[in-house]
Amino acid sequence: MIQECIKIITSGGFVTADDASAAMDCIMDGQATPAQIAGLIIALKQRGETAEEVAGFVRSMRKHSVKIELDDTEAVDGVGTGGDGAHTFNVSTASAIVAAAAGVTVAKHGNRSVSSKCGSADLLEATGGEIDPGPKQVQTNINKIGFGFMFAPRFHPAMKYAAGPRKELGVRTVFNILGPMTNPASVKRQVTGVYGPEVMGLMAEVLEMTGSLHVLVAHSRDGLDEFSVCAPTDYIEIRNGNRYERTISPEDCGLKCYPDGSLVGGDSKHNAKILNSVLQCDKSPYRDAVLLNAGAMLYVAGKVDSIASGVVKSAESIDNSSARALLDRWCKSSHR
Repeated sequence: MIQECIKIITSGGFVTADDASAAMDCIMDGQATPAQIAGLIIALKQRGETAEEVAGFVRSMRKHSVKIELDDTEAVDGVGTGGDGAHTFNVSTASAIVAAAAGVTVAKHGNRSVSSKCGSADLLEATGGEIDPGPKQVQTNINKIGFGFMFAPRFHPAMKYAAGPRKELGVRTVFNILGPMTNPASVKRQVTGVYGPEVMGLMAEVLEMTGSLHVLVAHSRDGLDEFSVCAPTDYIEIRNGNRYERTISPEDCGLKCYPDGSLVGGDSKHNAKILNSVLQCDKSPYRDAVLLNAGAMLYVAGKVDSIASGVVKSAESIDNSSARALLDRWCKSSHR
């Protein structure tokens, strides 16, 4: 099937979701050659992926992933595509901790660094947590603590077949947007930051096609793959089948707008220090960015009626030490 898909795409045609899923099945089952994998993703890159094609890929990857069963059907993931080149602090990971402490069940999906000095896995490891305790313990952490981390290589083992061609090509392809849409816990509510405005609509449409109920797909005007406190953020909201295009500024949520570059981070050790300062109630651009993104997670989880209200509730979870306590509890539980 993968050869047929390449022929269709290079001839200017479009692949159905079912055929795209079958092509990804070939990759995930180890049946496709490196040349075929590279040919497929480069052909798509040159022509441009359709939502139907990407939805087919997403369904196949979800099918091949290690599954997590959640008690809370309103669980959320907050994740970015990466690749924005800004080298910021791990805002989405810190926000996930704060949102969980504020009452949201968070099934966090992530990996080690790809385009920055510190990925979500690197940060959580630097805090003292075990990032790969096994699926059973991860499921327990999510259901009992309200927060758990799903290390992508463990939960998507079949992705190893695409790793070589992706690395050798060295360019951004459809695989860069698939990770945030293939949460192993099958969450239906997501806050997803993207590396550029050109993929916002595509990812929002794919998430809706693949079963999401409430989604915010965001890209800030200072180029970040998250809600920014240094510029307005444009986002697409998908909610119960309806689509809205919106813009939000930090001032709309009672936060200050900071100069460009205020969210720059460093390596895992440096970013762990930033996280600790945020959880210790230190006032900073990092804290405000965490509040804004955690507020968005509370909003899609249905815990509040606006992002601004979510910011207030998130601040409470930091200031009353709930967020610090939750991180400590997760670190301890992850080593069991």
